[in-house]
Amino acid sequence: MIDKVNGQVKLCSMPVRFDDYRGCAHGCLYCFATKANKKYKTKEEFFNSVTSEEIKDLENFLKNPSNMPYVNKVPIHWGGMSDGFQPVELERRVSYEALKLFAKYKYPVVISTKGTSIVSRNEYLELLRKCNVVIQISIMNKNLNKWEKYTDDYETRIKNIKKLLDNGIKVIVRIQPYMPKYKKEVLEMLDDLKGIEGVTIEGFKDVKKFDSGLIIIGREYMYPIETLFYDFLEVKEKAKKNGLRFFCAENRLRWLGDDVNCCGVSHIKGFENKNKLNVTELFFFKYITFSNMKKEKGDVVTNRITQSTLGSKTLGEFNKKYKYGYYEFLKWYVNFGSFKDDYELEVIGKDKKGNYVFEFKNKKIEKYRKSLFNHKV
Repeated sequence: MIDKVNGQVKLCSMPVRFDDYRGCAHGCLYCFATKANKKYKTKEEFFNSVTSEEIKDLENFLKNPSNMPYVNKVPIHWGGMSDGFQPVELERRVSYEALKLFAKYKYPVVISTKGTSIVSRNEYLELLRKCNVVIQISIMNKNLNKWEKYTDDYETRIKNIKKLLDNGIKVIVRIQPYMPKYKKEVLEMLDDLKGIEGVTIEGFKDVKKFDSGLIIIGREYMYPIETLFYDFLEVKEKAKKNGLRFFCAENRLRWLGDDVNCCGVSHIKGFENKNKLNVTELFFFKYITFSNMKKEKGDVVTNRITQSTLGSKTLGEFNKKYKYGYYEFLKWYVNFGSFKDDYELEVIGKDKKGNYVFEFKNKKIEKYRKSLFNHKV
């Protein structure tokens, strides 16, 4: 199943998602997909009732991407709600058939997986070498057993990452979800990742309380921004020492990364295009204001966005009223919606266009952020 857009579109550089399985046998205790997929009543059902999806619409998209809300080959993110390379793949081979299509059309795709034992098999490597692909391998930290029941262990993932690299496959490691109590293990892990493109990191969040010292934003518990800020600076410094790029998938701290695209692929040839109409772009300027949002054309969302989990009724109303409905929706969200609370910001005034100007409530964090973007007013 390929989504026209997903609910992350307002804050995502690559919001077109592809999943060819529903449910996942990896059994990760932190998995957010068990909550987002209403077909399953319990986590156990999600883990034990894996079904395959039709991929016939995938080739239609790859043939005619301009028929979707994106053109110019904005990359597809494969594996947003399930893992295409979980054990059942060796029986059903749905992902193998999908790889044939990606190899045929050379459409840029980022694959998120923990199934390194499958993607590193010779028959899969043969297809991957023909694809325009980057593989994201999720590794929470060096000690996985407590959180991930039925996945490749740490040593296996590191071994298979090296095999992917030896075959010319570009790799990003996702440190997700991050928990401060595992900082030492994360920093040690970076020594095992030399040769990959980089790492991307995001703090643990959940609708249930999972640790001490948490705050609530919207419906989710998460770590305070200052906790993650200082930890992520250490991770970034260590990553840079090891020659790795650093990207940040934590929405409040996206600007700590080398690029707004937290998947970490925009520097790679063929993966440059992205959805520029997302609010995390605003943090890459000295002043946080909607006036820095551009009405881009081509590879961005326009008024053709008609559904998503971010509020289809509200978005539909903007589409009826304005030519660029999605753009106006974002303007409303930043100035009058929950943008300020979602990102722990405060209003400090208005700019010449009448849009609010924001800063982080934490002044030390705001001072650091501004120091990175003084040249971008």
